[in-house]
Amino acid sequence: LGTVVGGIATAPLAGWIGAENLLVLWAAAVAASFVAARAGLRAGGAAGLAHSTAHRRGPSMWARVADGARSVRASPLLRWMSVSLAVFSVLYFTLSLLFARAATAKFPNADRLAGFLGLFMAVGSATALIVSLFVSNRLYARFGVSTMILALPVVYAAGFAGLAVSMAFGVVLVFRFAQMVWVNGVWAGAWQAQYNVVPPERRDRTRAFIDGVALQAGVATAGILLILAQTVLPTRALAFIGLAAAVLGTAAAWQARRVYVRALVDALREGNPEVFVAEEEPFGGIRRDAAALAAVRAGAASPDPAVRRVAMEVLAASQGPDARAELIRGLGDEDASIRAAALRGLARWPGTDEVVAPAARLAGDPEPDVRRAAVAVLAVDGRASAGAAALRRALEDPDAGVRGAAAGALLADGDGVDAAATLEGMRASADPVERVAAFDVLIGRGGIEPVAAALGDPDPGVRAAAVSSLPAPPPAGAAPALARALGDHDPDVRAGVVEALVRTGDDARGAVEEAVTDPDREAAAMAVLSRMDGTSPDRIRSYAEREIVESVRYGDLLRRLPADADADARLAPLAHALRDRAVVHGVDALAVAGGSWEAGAVRAAVENLSSSDPGQRANALETLDAVGEPSLVRPLIRSWEALAPGGSDAEPPLAEALGDHDRWVRACAVVAASSRPGMGRAIGALARDDPDTLVRDTAAATAAGGEAMETLASLSLMERVVFLLRVPLFAKLAPADLQRVAEIAAERVHADGETIAEQGEPGDEMFVVVGGEIRVVVYGDGESTVEVARRGEGEPVGEMAVVSRAPRMASLVAAGDVRLLAIDRRRFERILRDRPDVALAVMDVLCSRLRESSGARQAEMVG
Repeated sequence: LGTVVGGIATAPLAGWIGAENLLVLWAAAVAASFVAARAGLRAGGAAGLAHSTAHRRGPSMWARVADGARSVRASPLLRWMSVSLAVFSVLYFTLSLLFARAATAKFPNADRLAGFLGLFMAVGSATALIVSLFVSNRLYARFGVSTMILALPVVYAAGFAGLAVSMAFGVVLVFRFAQMVWVNGVWAGAWQAQYNVVPPERRDRTRAFIDGVALQAGVATAGILLILAQTVLPTRALAFIGLAAAVLGTAAAWQARRVYVRALVDALREGNPEVFVAEEEPFGGIRRDAAALAAVRAGAASPDPAVRRVAMEVLAASQGPDARAELIRGLGDEDASIRAAALRGLARWPGTDEVVAPAARLAGDPEPDVRRAAVAVLAVDGRASAGAAALRRALEDPDAGVRGAAAGALLADGDGVDAAATLEGMRASADPVERVAAFDVLIGRGGIEPVAAALGDPDPGVRAAAVSSLPAPPPAGAAPALARALGDHDPDVRAGVVEALVRTGDDARGAVEEAVTDPDREAAAMAVLSRMDGTSPDRIRSYAEREIVESVRYGDLLRRLPADADADARLAPLAHALRDRAVVHGVDALAVAGGSWEAGAVRAAVENLSSSDPGQRANALETLDAVGEPSLVRPLIRSWEALAPGGSDAEPPLAEALGDHDRWVRACAVVAASSRPGMGRAIGALARDDPDTLVRDTAAATAAGGEAMETLASLSLMERVVFLLRVPLFAKLAPADLQRVAEIAAERVHADGETIAEQGEPGDEMFVVVGGEIRVVVYGDGESTVEVARRGEGEPVGEMAVVSRAPRMASLVAAGDVRLLAIDRRRFERILRDRPDVALAVMDVLCSRLRESSGARQAEMVG
């Protein structure tokens, strides 16, 4: 558009200010584009700026060039693309010189020349735009993108052949116009599409090498050639040189076209669907590439199931006339994932007997994924009626997803008695998977009641699934139930509810304003209001400033604790709680105030604040400084740069923490102060008067110089929280998350020699050793036993059987009196799903177990 408008305006501007003054206007436009580009980079690329220090420490420029060269050298397609681009640049600049000479001869007056060139560029650009919109996709679909690239040197060859015969201005003009339209309207899109065969992680550096090395080599060659043309070569000689270069370019493009087909097959084999389906929209921009679709059709018949699977997924995403026949053939494939993909693709077409009949048959397939896809096919465009018998049978399916989908299809078709009963039974089931499937259907049918019921479910997975299944916008009247869920303990549920309320708009404002008055929901409610039109910026800023003050206060309180607080069993919970509060209040402030900042950069920075790598934390702080408002961000940065204890006297910060408004800080302060005689009065006051049950119970257990916690006959909730904080599996959890783990952990006591778990039995529980030791014993043939390990205080045991769902590989026997916390498999799996930190810690434990086992075997072999 800029080229068209500028080109049309060139003639009158040249007549008004003179052609030579157009250079001043051009320079001003370059300066303006520089300012705009720099502003864009600052706004959108701040995350990259935050890692500039790391980049400076990275490989040198020459090392990166060498890396790109290796990538290109390893691919026949990229090698021929590099050669082609170098030749194309020679052809481009050779034609540019000939056109400039012809135009200058035709229009010796500078003002008229400028006007002609501007008009020519405007018409050429407008024509290229029309071609790219209405012609190029049809050419790609008919001939393929590689053929359209090959057509460019053919255009050059025809044009230079014409110039070799006649150098008339009309011949040069037509040649230049055809080249310009083809390059901008057809070739450029096809050329970029070929990069899709390169894996995403290598695509940028590959493109940079080809454009920065191969293209520039062609530019340098063209420069030398044009210098010769200005000095020693006649004009017609350039036409013959251009013709020879066009022949060379045609050969290189032909070779690239040949290996492109091979690269497409390799992409199918490697499971790289980006070559065939765009990320944002299937075939968005380039609707179809004939060569790519030919490779997909061939892949659908490949003997390799992995290739067939990718081909079927691509066909399912496309809507071409050839895809339907391939998908119907895929219904009989021996691989279940291919049958499911074929069914998902066929759900896009109106129901016919050739689709409904096999879908009804596959509704009884042995694989649940296939049955779910078959039910989805039968539920579309009247197929529920044609396949009603199969859908009714599916109401008895053992898979909850199949039953739920079948019930939803029958309800939509008016056959709802059995379907409604099925959904009601699933909704009341003790299995969260059943409830998820039921709520998915019920919420999809509309109404407020299923939304409220799902958001009140005890399982966070059910609540999160319910939020994700809400339509956009959510049902009318759902805002109060959603606003109540802003205080949900699960961060994924809260995040989903925030998004749902933002989509609801002003209809949710009243419920959200009410939620702001609840301390447990205030942060999430303010995150909603900050993204709603009509919310006062002063209100948003005031909240952010208040949260920053709280974050800085907790950081200061943490730094006043003794330097060894993290290693002290009593002070460590308080240090953990203060660190958590400092970060949480700061993140709440950023979430509200950062609406106009770079969201991705803020999110990445916050995630890296908890990294164990000091360099990553430094990068995170630098990112926040780059993208945020300095007056808000810099107090946080100064506080977060050293979130570690560093004081000497514990009593002043403990006294302040005992009176804090946060329940967790007070409870942890009670634990820290329990061994300090001078604080008995303050602890006693909390035991009598604190409004929170957890704080009162914790204070009551230690008031008046009570027994040390470790000697009590049974662990209280707070004691369990304190203990779990010392267990590596749970050490990184927030205090509220530790409480939930402590609540589901059952305490067990075993006497010396007692068997805790038997080798070969199902692994239904994992254990954490609170006190004593556990012998890990393997029983061999007969009565022989081998002790393979011992687990002591703070160590998890039995987690491998729980994670793998396999029988236990060893027995667990008490070595002396043992106290344990036991977590059953279902609840432990929920922790793993909901808390990635725990899942990563489990991976660390499993790795250490493998290293331990490997070391024992090596020692045995050496012995």
